[in-house]
Amino acid sequence: MKRSIIISITAAVLLCTGLTSFKKNQPSEINGIWIPKNINWKEGSFNTIYIYNDTNFIIVASSQNKNKSGTINFMSEQGLVISYGHIGKCRTDYSYPIRYRLLHRSVTLSDEKLPSDFIKSFFLLRNKYKSKNELSFNNEAYLKTNLYTKLSIDKLRSLRNKFVPQLLKEYKLTD
Repeated sequence: MKRSIIISITAAVLLCTGLTSFKKNQPSEINGIWIPKNINWKEGSFNTIYIYNDTNFIIVASSQNKNKSGTINFMSEQGLVISYGHIGKCRTDYSYPIRYRLLHRSVTLSDEKLPSDFIKSFFLLRNKYKSKNELSFNNEAYLKTNLYTKLSIDKLRSLRNKFVPQLLKEYKLTD
């Protein structure tokens, strides 16, 4: 009993401290593009979580559609909502504290302040399936995907590399 507890604690510490194949206390598995596990493709509107450089992410709400080939077109219609945030260090339960704020909405609400105040939450990385990790955010399961078309990935990268920094500069926020 004691031995299994010690082994479990040691494994958790190794996973979260970077002594394995991870860097900066973040597993590289968290980087990438994540979409909801359950998608209503008739509606086509959902959040895409794009985690990059182990410590930052954007959440983009927009309309997507799925091609006959099974690939996904990002921003298939006008309008989007963008949030930007930072990821904290991995905890022993594989949760990552996050802070994010709303930066852009195509149609702003009359009483809405942009950028919003920081919202605190967490990502929870689960390995429910031996070959796939699942990311839990706001009680919704997300799966990492490689189904976006090259043009769609380029759009996401453009949001990350050009549009978000432009918004941060406009709002005089530091990264």
